Amino acid sequence: METRLQEKLHLEDSYSDEEISWLLEHIGDKNPKIRDNLVYASFCQAILGERISRSQFQCLTRKLLEEQYLFYRIEELGEATLTRSFTALVLALVLSEDSRERSSFYNGLSAEERMLLFQAIPTYLARERDTTGYHRDYGWVHAFAHGADLLMFASQHVAFPREMYQDIWTCLV
Repeated sequence: METRLQEKLHLEDSYSDEEISWLLEHIGDKNPKIRDNLVYASFCQAILGERISRSQFQCLTRKLLEEQYLFYRIEELGEATLTRSFTALVLALVLSEDSRERSSFYNGLSAEERMLLFQAIPTYLARERDTTGYHRDYGWVHAFAHGADLLMFASQHVAFPREMYQDIWTCLV
């Protein structure tokens, strides 16, 4: 699967459900070549390049939310943080495309899913404890930087509730 996905990065093919599942299984891979250069790059291509269907976009988002990838082993530092950190990046892509009018995924999230995601962000930022930037074995971890990316896309989303800005300020101080 890894070889197939590496090749796909140079093509304009759509992603299968099986490939998306593999990417999700490796979202927090401890090998930065797999996590950064394959998994995250593939999610960028799949979402921003609209190489998944609207249904796949919705299923991907639903799985990330329902299985609480953003809170994966939240009490742990180290390797577990990779899943949380890179989930934040993928969810930032999701919010970006959910709010972009010219995207095939515009308003692809239900109001309930969107609100669940908006509410999860300050909770995640308040609970995340791993401040690792670069790790000699894992590469870039950056949970707070990636969380900030997610927060930025959420706060710029047209549906982001104004009353939540206070929650954001509270979690940042």
